Amino acid sequence: MGLGHKSEEDIVYGEYVIPKGAYLLPAVWWFLHDPQTYSDPEVFKPERYQAPLHEPDLSELAFGYGRRACAGRFFADANVYIIVVQLLAVFSIKKAKDAQGVEIPVTLDHAAGAVNKPKPYRFKIEPRSEGHADLLRRIEAEQEPAAGDALFPNIGTACVDQSDV
Repeated sequence: MGLGHKSEEDIVYGEYVIPKGAYLLPAVWWFLHDPQTYSDPEVFKPERYQAPLHEPDLSELAFGYGRRACAGRFFADANVYIIVVQLLAVFSIKKAKDAQGVEIPVTLDHAAGAVNKPKPYRFKIEPRSEGHADLLRRIEAEQEPAAGDALFPNIGTACVDQSDV
């Protein structure tokens, strides 16, 4: 759900009348999963925004719309980009393996709520090389850890298998 709005006057939309004082709660999730707009909306398909599909950009609705759109949306978008690029530059992220060495499949399940988030899943994350591990050790030595920081015990080329995301 998006943030609620209150109509300041009667609104006629097609055959519907929205009376003055009514609260409007936009169903943003539905807008972003409308099968008439997005082919296979439940499937992770980044190529949907490129030719030949050219489906609408989710950020047009995800950050709100109109004059009350999120003022920080461009900062948030750039911040996520920088974080992901830095993570991918230093770490190799792969599927976790079970005790027999077989990759554990990842299912894209989410926990519904006011804010959807992925359900926990297992994965393997490790520095891309010993040079990357040394970089992480130097950064860790230079910076005092703060509350909420992720700590990487025994940084090296051995994996850190996370199961509680």
